[in-house]
Amino acid sequence: MQQIVKGLIGTQDMALGTSTFTRATSTGGTQTLTQVPIVNGSWTPVATNLTQVGGAATISGHYSVVGNLVFFTISIVPVTNTSSVAGTTSFNEPPGLPAARQSVCYASDVAFASFGTGIIGTANIFPPAWTTDANTVRLSGVYELA
Repeated sequence: MQQIVKGLIGTQDMALGTSTFTRATSTGGTQTLTQVPIVNGSWTPVATNLTQVGGAATISGHYSVVGNLVFFTISIVPVTNTSSVAGTTSFNEPPGLPAARQSVCYASDVAFASFGTGIIGTANIFPPAWTTDANTVRLSGVYELA
């Protein structure tokens, strides 16, 4: 299937979960076409020091790799509620996609409560603090691949 996405023309293979887009740039009358691979996937993030009341929360992660950038979202669906401690609670990054340097992630719940920013380290994602939230919490961010 061919489509146009924000000035990029490309194809998408839904069965493989990959896309390739061509970006046109122009300098001095010369046009250059660059292939930008896009890979979509999912993983099951492992939580460390996440307080989970009522049983184990359902935790899922989805990501897209566009060139050397990783865009991700982690969803945390509690049984009763969850709590996070800034700098202590963490989740692993998508396997095989380590961050090159620190970046920022954001957290909010589906009731539109914003918890602020956390840190994406070179091996783990550290969300901001939240306390006894009974709603689904979502962490999202983008980082450069190592």
